[in-house]
Amino acid sequence: MTSPLSPELLDYTRQALERVSRTFALGISKLRDPLRDEIGVAYLICRVLDTIEDTTDIPAQARIDLLKRSHAELLTQSQTLTCAEAIKTFFKEFPGISGDDVELCRNAGLVMQAWLALDSRARLAMQPPILEMAAGMAQTVEREMQGEGLQLRSAEDLDRYCYYVAGTVGKLLTRLFALRLDGLRGDALTGLESRAVDFGLGLQITNVIKGITGDFQRGIVYFPEDMLRGLGLDLDQLFGDPSSPQAQAAIAMMARHTLKYLDSALDYTLAIPADAPDVREFCALPLLFALRTLEYALRTPAALNASEELKITRAEVYALTEAVESAKASDVVLRELFAQERARVDAQLAASM
Repeated sequence: MTSPLSPELLDYTRQALERVSRTFALGISKLRDPLRDEIGVAYLICRVLDTIEDTTDIPAQARIDLLKRSHAELLTQSQTLTCAEAIKTFFKEFPGISGDDVELCRNAGLVMQAWLALDSRARLAMQPPILEMAAGMAQTVEREMQGEGLQLRSAEDLDRYCYYVAGTVGKLLTRLFALRLDGLRGDALTGLESRAVDFGLGLQITNVIKGITGDFQRGIVYFPEDMLRGLGLDLDQLFGDPSSPQAQAAIAMMARHTLKYLDSALDYTLAIPADAPDVREFCALPLLFALRTLEYALRTPAALNASEELKITRAEVYALTEAVESAKASDVVLRELFAQERARVDAQLAASM
């Protein structure tokens, strides 16, 4: 199927994906059209919203106002490009802030031109979860503004934050899959919908663990206070001695919380019809990458060490991609592959006790 995007927009969106997300860009590249472009553009819109919420160098009230405006205007066809221009102008007013995510926001007009070029049914499917994301992110920044930075109180608080960032993405993907996959009907669709939020949460909480030190340096703490209190830790102790048994126990506690969602994410992936192997691969890749990341976080103190980067190697990415390519058509083989990676995490959890 020919892409609905012009050559210029196609080149921009695909290159932008490569710059802002190694993991999702790889998975999206495995998809057949029209899902490849629909999910790619949807991801870029979500990334724009996430960057507005996450750029703590910009005053909180300004970010709240822009997120609320995005909620009201960004996906309304008559105001889409005007709102995109406001996002572009907003980030140009802060020239000292840089990075691929910021550049994406400065090119919000191109992102939204691509959105307008998509099939109207796909745009309609995307609207509710993206609008929910924008509204939830505005609430998160409002909470940040009430104190000094953002500190989550409990595991439930963590899940609520991750819901707006990524649970909504699980819902968005499910709506697009329902639109494009003929075999996704009845019980299969119901099963997918029931696990859509878990799929997003499992991946996002892994990202929280992966970026917890960098977030702390920006004044944001996604590690729940009650988990720390249960271990007799405060933040200075957590980050001051990453190799301590208490700090490693903290990472183990977060990993256990994440695993229940990743287990559900496997069932989400297997609910995708086997005659859509590209979609199965798209779902399975970040799931396996998340498990390998958790294993690494448990095996080393890198998750809490500002001088190290918690990232699996390119060789591991390649090997896992090859494994998923071979396993994606079979429920049994894909489940076995997940079990192998899950066992690596379980072994590290057992060693941390």
